[in-house]
Amino acid sequence: MVTIGKLTSKKGPEMKIQEALIKYLRQREWFVKSTHGCAYQSGFPDLFAAKRRYGMRWIEVKNPASYRFTDAQIECFPKFSKNQVGIWILGAGTEAEYKKLFNQPNWAHYLPVSKVHTRTRSRKEAPKIEQKKAGDGPERDLQNRVVEQLQQDGWFVLETHGSLFQHGFPDVYACKRGEGQRWIELKIEGGYRFTGAQLETFPRLMAEGVSIWVATDKTNIFDIIHNKPNWTEYV
Repeated sequence: MVTIGKLTSKKGPEMKIQEALIKYLRQREWFVKSTHGCAYQSGFPDLFAAKRRYGMRWIEVKNPASYRFTDAQIECFPKFSKNQVGIWILGAGTEAEYKKLFNQPNWAHYLPVSKVHTRTRSRKEAPKIEQKKAGDGPERDLQNRVVEQLQQDGWFVLETHGSLFQHGFPDVYACKRGEGQRWIELKIEGGYRFTGAQLETFPRLMAEGVSIWVATDKTNIFDIIHNKPNWTEYV
């Protein structure tokens, strides 16, 4: 039975499936990173995967026997789709499930659209999921400003926040129909550093064809994201 609501635990069948999928993909030389939500962020699919030969994949892990979508996913997943970013639902670390990554994105097939209350929530009355703001200071102010500018220009934007699972990702993920996807790291000129996790993850992302842009308090965000990826200039 499919239900809609908040996941109550990450330590069940879906976590075992996720671990099996990560292992299966890494054995096939994919870069894979979990994007588990924390108190400050929600709306991302469970996994971000990339391989230079095949490109990027957003993967949501579901237990075929019993799964649910969070309110944030009900709001955010259609926005990914609207901006031409696919999401694939996988339910096992097997060859049959792996092959789904080379077909059309399938997440919408898992929505229980036959249920009136679900159709209403997902299309008309989806709750507004507002990301909490972690921390403060110049970089937080810069990030707020960049996110607002991108959203005003029609980009769908999600922010990442360091946690046990998320550390290493750039600060902001943005996508827009016709413009593609952008991973953006925000830095204050004259006083920035990269974390150890970023120095490990960013080169891996680049090796698999995933570009990263750095925007600072001295740059115009649109000048940056419409030029070549530039993060290596700041190392």
